[in-house]
Amino acid sequence: MNINWIKRYRNALLIAAVPVVIAGWWLFRPEKLFVNERVNEAAPFISTNQPQPVFTGKFDADKAGTKGRATIYKSTDGKLELRLTDFGSTPGDDLHVGLAAPGESSQREDIGAVNPGQMEQRFDVPAGIDPTKTSEVIVFKSKSNGVTATARLEPF
Repeated sequence: MNINWIKRYRNALLIAAVPVVIAGWWLFRPEKLFVNERVNEAAPFISTNQPQPVFTGKFDADKAGTKGRATIYKSTDGKLELRLTDFGSTPGDDLHVGLAAPGESSQREDIGAVNPGQMEQRFDVPAGIDPTKTSEVIVFKSKSNGVTATARLEPF
Protein backbone atom coordinates (compact mmCIF):
# COMPACT_ATOMS: atom_id res chain seq x y z
CA MET A 1 0.00 0.00 0.00
CA ASN A 2 1.28 3.38 -0.88
CA ILE A 3 1.69 5.82 2.02
CA ASN A 4 0.91 8.74 -0.26
CA TRP A 5 -2.58 7.27 -0.79
CA ILE A 6 -3.24 7.25 2.99
CA LYS A 7 -2.02 10.82 3.33
CA ARG A 8 -4.17 11.95 0.41
CA TYR A 9 -7.41 10.38 1.82
CA ARG A 10 -6.66 10.90 5.52
CA ASN A 11 -9.61 13.24 6.17
CA ALA A 12 -12.04 10.95 4.30
CA LEU A 13 -10.78 7.94 6.29
CA LEU A 14 -11.22 9.80 9.59
CA ILE A 15 -14.77 10.83 8.65
CA ALA A 16 -15.60 7.22 7.67
CA ALA A 17 -14.08 5.86 10.91
CA VAL A 18 -16.31 7.98 13.19
CA PRO A 19 -19.57 6.06 12.40
CA VAL A 20 -17.73 2.74 12.67
CA VAL A 21 -16.42 3.64 16.15
CA ILE A 22 -19.85 4.88 17.27
CA ALA A 23 -21.55 1.71 15.98
CA GLY A 24 -18.96 -0.46 17.75
CA TRP A 25 -19.48 1.44 20.99
CA TRP A 26 -23.26 1.14 20.69
CA LEU A 27 -23.11 -2.61 19.98
CA PHE A 28 -20.69 -3.60 22.75
CA ARG A 29 -21.39 -0.89 25.41
CA PRO A 30 -18.05 -1.15 27.30
CA GLU A 31 -19.18 1.39 29.94
CA LYS A 32 -21.57 -1.31 31.25
CA LEU A 33 -18.50 -3.02 32.69
CA PHE A 34 -18.17 -0.14 35.16
CA VAL A 35 -21.76 1.02 35.72
CA ASN A 36 -23.49 -0.59 38.70
CA GLU A 37 -27.23 0.06 38.86
CA ARG A 38 -29.30 -1.14 41.80
CA VAL A 39 -32.65 -2.58 40.78
CA ASN A 40 -35.52 -2.47 43.25
CA GLU A 41 -38.18 -4.83 41.96
CA ALA A 42 -40.61 -7.08 43.78
CA ALA A 43 -39.63 -10.73 43.81
CA PRO A 44 -41.76 -13.03 41.66
CA PHE A 45 -43.96 -15.51 43.50
CA ILE A 46 -45.22 -18.89 42.36
CA SER A 47 -48.65 -18.67 43.95
CA THR A 48 -50.73 -16.10 45.74
CA ASN A 49 -51.64 -18.79 48.30
CA GLN A 50 -48.10 -18.80 49.63
CA PRO A 51 -47.12 -16.49 52.49
CA GLN A 52 -45.80 -13.18 51.18
CA PRO A 53 -42.76 -11.46 52.72
CA VAL A 54 -43.68 -8.27 54.55
CA PHE A 55 -40.49 -7.22 56.39
CA THR A 56 -36.89 -8.37 56.12
CA GLY A 57 -33.47 -7.55 57.59
CA LYS A 58 -29.96 -8.94 57.99
CA PHE A 59 -28.34 -9.68 61.33
CA ASP A 60 -25.40 -7.47 62.29
CA ALA A 61 -22.23 -9.06 60.99
CA ASP A 62 -20.10 -7.52 63.75
CA LYS A 63 -21.92 -9.34 66.56
CA ALA A 64 -20.30 -12.49 68.00
CA GLY A 65 -20.76 -15.24 65.45
CA THR A 66 -24.43 -14.73 64.51
CA LYS A 67 -25.29 -14.25 60.83
CA GLY A 68 -28.25 -14.63 58.50
CA ARG A 69 -31.50 -12.96 57.51
CA ALA A 70 -34.80 -12.55 59.34
CA THR A 71 -38.00 -12.20 57.31
CA ILE A 72 -41.60 -11.86 58.47
CA TYR A 73 -44.15 -13.48 56.16
CA LYS A 74 -47.90 -12.90 56.13
CA SER A 75 -50.21 -15.71 55.02
CA THR A 76 -53.51 -15.23 53.24
CA ASP A 77 -55.39 -15.73 56.51
CA GLY A 78 -53.42 -12.92 58.20
CA LYS A 79 -51.09 -15.03 60.38
CA LEU A 80 -47.48 -13.87 60.68
CA GLU A 81 -44.45 -16.12 60.55
CA LEU A 82 -40.80 -15.28 61.27
CA ARG A 83 -38.24 -17.13 59.18
CA LEU A 84 -34.51 -17.19 59.83
CA THR A 85 -32.56 -18.04 56.67
CA ASP A 86 -28.83 -18.67 56.21
CA PHE A 87 -28.71 -18.56 59.99
CA GLY A 88 -25.56 -19.36 61.90
CA SER A 89 -24.45 -18.76 65.48
CA THR A 90 -21.97 -19.99 68.05
CA PRO A 91 -22.80 -23.60 69.05
CA GLY A 92 -23.62 -24.28 72.69
CA ASP A 93 -25.44 -21.03 73.40
CA ASP A 94 -29.01 -21.29 74.71
CA LEU A 95 -30.44 -18.81 72.21
CA HIS A 96 -33.94 -17.43 71.79
CA VAL A 97 -35.42 -15.12 69.17
CA GLY A 98 -37.72 -12.21 69.89
CA LEU A 99 -39.25 -9.05 68.45
CA ALA A 100 -38.73 -5.60 69.95
CA ALA A 101 -39.17 -1.94 69.17
CA PRO A 102 -36.00 -0.19 67.97
CA GLY A 103 -33.61 0.46 70.86
CA GLU A 104 -35.80 -1.37 73.39
CA SER A 105 -34.20 -4.82 73.36
CA SER A 106 -34.97 -5.31 77.06
CA GLN A 107 -38.72 -5.09 76.34
CA ARG A 108 -38.88 -7.87 73.79
CA GLU A 109 -41.46 -10.51 72.96
CA ASP A 110 -39.87 -13.98 73.13
CA ILE A 111 -40.98 -16.05 70.14
CA GLY A 112 -39.03 -19.27 70.67
CA ALA A 113 -35.77 -21.16 71.08
CA VAL A 114 -33.23 -21.04 68.26
CA ASN A 115 -31.29 -24.08 67.08
CA PRO A 116 -27.75 -22.81 66.33
CA GLY A 117 -27.08 -25.75 63.98
CA GLN A 118 -30.11 -25.20 61.75
CA MET A 119 -29.74 -22.73 58.85
CA GLU A 120 -33.48 -22.44 58.11
CA GLN A 121 -35.94 -21.92 61.00
CA ARG A 122 -39.58 -20.86 61.30
CA PHE A 123 -41.46 -19.31 64.21
CA ASP A 124 -45.12 -18.35 64.56
CA VAL A 125 -45.51 -14.70 65.55
CA PRO A 126 -48.15 -14.31 68.32
CA ALA A 127 -51.38 -12.63 67.21
CA GLY A 128 -51.01 -9.49 69.39
CA ILE A 129 -47.66 -8.41 67.91
CA ASP A 130 -47.65 -5.59 65.36
CA PRO A 131 -44.53 -5.89 63.14
CA THR A 132 -44.76 -2.21 62.20
CA LYS A 133 -44.05 -1.28 65.84
CA THR A 134 -41.62 -4.10 66.64
CA SER A 135 -39.16 -3.54 63.85
CA GLU A 136 -36.18 -5.46 65.24
CA VAL A 137 -35.57 -9.19 65.46
CA ILE A 138 -33.30 -9.98 68.40
CA VAL A 139 -31.34 -13.15 69.10
CA PHE A 140 -30.47 -13.35 72.80
CA LYS A 141 -29.15 -15.75 75.39
CA SER A 142 -32.04 -16.90 77.54
CA LYS A 143 -29.99 -17.33 80.74
CA SER A 144 -28.06 -14.08 80.75
CA ASN A 145 -30.49 -12.03 78.61
CA GLY A 146 -27.46 -10.82 76.62
CA VAL A 147 -28.29 -9.76 73.06
CA THR A 148 -26.26 -11.75 70.52
CA ALA A 149 -27.52 -10.11 67.32
CA THR A 150 -30.17 -7.76 66.00
CA ALA A 151 -31.75 -7.43 62.57
CA ARG A 152 -33.52 -4.18 61.76
CA LEU A 153 -36.61 -5.00 59.72
CA GLU A 154 -37.49 -2.96 56.65
CA PRO A 155 -40.54 -3.27 54.40
CA PHE A 156 -40.03 -5.86 51.69
